[in-house]
Amino acid sequence: MNGSVSVSPKDDMADTPDLSLQFDPESLAHDLRNPLAAMQNAIDVIRLDPSSIDHVSQMTDVLQRQLFRLMKRIDELAELSTSKRVQEPVTLSSSDGDAQLTRQELVKLDILIVDDTRMAAYTLHTLLTMLGHTVRSVLSVSDAMIAIENRMPNIVFSDICMPSVDGHELAKRIRSLPNGSSIRLVAISGLSEPAAKQLALESGFDDYVVKPVDHATLVRIMESKTLPTGQ
Repeated sequence: MNGSVSVSPKDDMADTPDLSLQFDPESLAHDLRNPLAAMQNAIDVIRLDPSSIDHVSQMTDVLQRQLFRLMKRIDELAELSTSKRVQEPVTLSSSDGDAQLTRQELVKLDILIVDDTRMAAYTLHTLLTMLGHTVRSVLSVSDAMIAIENRMPNIVFSDICMPSVDGHELAKRIRSLPNGSSIRLVAISGLSEPAAKQLALESGFDDYVVKPVDHATLVRIMESKTLPTGQ
């Protein structure tokens, strides 16, 4: 991925936390949504260009790895507590048949992805690049600030829960920049609680979506004419 930290599709298990160390519901939901996000992005890439053998091969590998990762987490969960009820499954495909992505639909944007989950960043980067956007991906807030100083993006897609410095602090730092109010900030998080969304908006984000992100949501964000915070 040009202009970004190298993210390999084979690195996805390296940044997977030990589920047994964070068995509270919020952390559990976040940990399980990360592989779902990568799977959703991989599905979107294949749908966008099903004739590309390279893309189909790469994304099939992503799906297999993330499925293994998800199954591993479910096995760990079952071992930790057999009394917990499984929540409703997350639908991986969009229910809005009219929200199909094509290379012609969207205005081309300069996009920065900030996510410490390598596979989520890799697959979203691939999808947005295929749509014709200029995309950079980084794995930390410090790298994100360096990328922004080098070139101001139109949109920043950022995870919330990241080590050392989180997405809330990133939003605050971006908004403190001289032209920071011109950047559209979108939080993409594994946390679905209303309080998490409210905190993100208070930190400076313009929008908040829960992983995995479907077609309709991506289209709405990319086509939105709403001015960023502070304008």
